[in-house]
Amino acid sequence: MASRLFENAFYPLEGVALRIKSFFKPAVSVTLVLSLLLLCGCFGRNNTDAGSVIKVGAYNITGNFNPFYAGSEGDIAVLSQVCSRIQRMDAGNNLINDLGSISYEYVENEKVKYTVTIRDDLRFSNGDSVKIDDVIFWYYFLSDATYDGVYSDFYLNDIEGVKEYYYDDPNYASVIKNLDNSESKIKSYITKNYSDGIDVAEISGIKRVDDYTCTVLFNSRDINAVSALNATVVSKAFCSADYVKGEAEKIKAISKLAMGCGPYYLSDYDEENRTAVLLANKYSLKAPEVFTRAEFKDIPSEDDAVSLFKDGKVNIISGTASPALISSLGTEGSKSCFTNAGSYTSLFISAAVPLEARKILMGLYPSNDLIDKEYGGYYTKPSRPLSVRFDEYPGDAQPYYQPTLKGAFLSGIVTSLTAYCRGTQDSLDYRLLTAFADTLSQFNVKLTVKPCEDSEFDSAVKGGKADIWIDSVPDGITCDKYEYYNSSGVYNYTGINDADIDSLTMRIHRATGFSDRGALMRELLDLVMSNYVEYPLYQLQRVDIYDTSVISQESLIDAAAYDGYSDMLCLLY
Repeated sequence: MASRLFENAFYPLEGVALRIKSFFKPAVSVTLVLSLLLLCGCFGRNNTDAGSVIKVGAYNITGNFNPFYAGSEGDIAVLSQVCSRIQRMDAGNNLINDLGSISYEYVENEKVKYTVTIRDDLRFSNGDSVKIDDVIFWYYFLSDATYDGVYSDFYLNDIEGVKEYYYDDPNYASVIKNLDNSESKIKSYITKNYSDGIDVAEISGIKRVDDYTCTVLFNSRDINAVSALNATVVSKAFCSADYVKGEAEKIKAISKLAMGCGPYYLSDYDEENRTAVLLANKYSLKAPEVFTRAEFKDIPSEDDAVSLFKDGKVNIISGTASPALISSLGTEGSKSCFTNAGSYTSLFISAAVPLEARKILMGLYPSNDLIDKEYGGYYTKPSRPLSVRFDEYPGDAQPYYQPTLKGAFLSGIVTSLTAYCRGTQDSLDYRLLTAFADTLSQFNVKLTVKPCEDSEFDSAVKGGKADIWIDSVPDGITCDKYEYYNSSGVYNYTGINDADIDSLTMRIHRATGFSDRGALMRELLDLVMSNYVEYPLYQLQRVDIYDTSVISQESLIDAAAYDGYSDMLCLLY
């Protein structure tokens, strides 16, 4: 588990929840790997002039720089400079145009046609022009059932023809219906379909319009459609040398170097020292003018971060802000830029606990003194269960739960409860729960607090053993909370089951425009609070720390337009 300092330090290219396990884990030949790596070593040599070096600290660099498969924070941080997306996140957590645009229009029977456009002046680091075929290739590869990377649930998007392509069967629906959702049966079914030749070679809902435009037809409205289509722009020619549908392992073998149109290209990776060397990509629209060499150095632990920064071995570190971290840096030689972190933390109560008890418990929860002591002014307290980064967050909402005088009645409803949290007895969440236990003991209710590893925590929460727990909730790409609050949501661990919430979550999930979502989200969040299953506690702040002996503070003045250092690295001087 990553240290708290680096929780939310780097964001995935796009976070998605895996809903079905990978079906294929084929072996890759040594010859294939070597040939691909030799090919990788040739594409990025565009020989920029020597310039200044910027050194970036990144947590958990493993050396997997394949944009389809990279999953660690450090690897993704490196890739953020090599590969760019059609749209990027701004500081307000909104998708804005970058390499292109994504627009939509409503068509017949609730269908939505998205138009994906890229700029006509984009080039990869080998000088090749970028075409819409490269974007379409991203969609197709993610729809291959032999692909088992971080976006392997792409086929669940309601794109016309994508499931026929994934299962390789135009009549898949009737077959799947009779397989009882058995993973092993579905795996065998797909394996047979792929092994007897490709029957579905195209996704009918994806149409190439011209060199820089394609359309994608969704059968229904989906709030997450734009983020799903926000492809990382990779080179089809480079990635698909020998690849055909059903042979994803050939692309998976490309792990050491990646080809993109970002501001840098990956020149070298020192596996022993876990350091990635990036050089300026002169063909990029964002080619850096000053820091033409960027070195990403792996940070082993929280303690190492500040010492490496103070010793000048890294010029930028990113982490979760706290008084301890900021004071350890001192007041000289650094500049700190703060943004709200990409998750918030809540106390949850299982809906299996009687409603009247949940009402009293929420009113008895202690104050935020422990959070204040730990994080000082470096956190926000959400009043509703949604990240404050979203425009849909009701900023004028007042605290919902008020202190109660009914604690004496609690023991007549429940006498003992069990609470879980991740980590050890040193963690803030454990201390928050033990403070809650002290409060409840005054009313003859025993709250047993169990700190544990991730696996035990997940088992207790998902298996119904936990009455109360504290956990963080990641932002996601949109404000959509269907999976958390709808009675059939995959993350609805509280077991909340409310017909009005089901209706609202479905309407929000199908709301493509912001004007449709704002009022609906306000209504939904109040309704969730009225069920007394979630109490938002805190949303931490992320801090990007810059060495001002290397980086001019004047180059940071536009930082407010960017979500952290990642997109502005090429602008620094």
